[in-house]
Amino acid sequence: MKNKLIKSVYLAGTMAGLKDLGAGWRSALKPKLLRLGIESFSPPENESFIVDKYHCNPFDLNTNWQKYSDKLRKAIFTDIIKLDLEFIRDKADAIVCYYTKPSVGTVSELTWAHMLGIPNYVVNGSGERLPGWVLACVTKEFKTFESLNRFLRKVNNVGQRNKKRETETKSNTLRCVS
Repeated sequence: MKNKLIKSVYLAGTMAGLKDLGAGWRSALKPKLLRLGIESFSPPENESFIVDKYHCNPFDLNTNWQKYSDKLRKAIFTDIIKLDLEFIRDKADAIVCYYTKPSVGTVSELTWAHMLGIPNYVVNGSGERLPGWVLACVTKEFKTFESLNRFLRKVNNVGQRNKKRETETKSNTLRCVS
């Protein structure tokens, strides 16, 4: 079966308990994806509306959640879940997940995508076998971001598209000169 061209991905992975909410690996991966013609949705970046709407910092909400009422936390996470799952449903051609440890949100996103028939590409950074629930949702597992990048390059036929573009440009130039 041929893989479908990927234009947009959702970047899933553990955020809870991480000081940067997992923004580091996502920020490092985004330019590499762009070079392959792939746009990405990064929850740490796209959930910044929390600051404006609820007047709280997502990083603080993550690390000092005890100081927030359940009512406020429920409202915030309802908005986050809606934003994330709508993007997956409406815009994602695939999920790219960096799995390092169990995460309710990550498993929910992988399951949602799996149920919608959206491929889940998982880089396993845990050093262990994936839990059964995660494994059942995985389309393809990778050990490194480099191997994921090679796979996405092949799926999007990046090298071939560039060669074809160069050939077309040369051909058009010759026609203009003739």
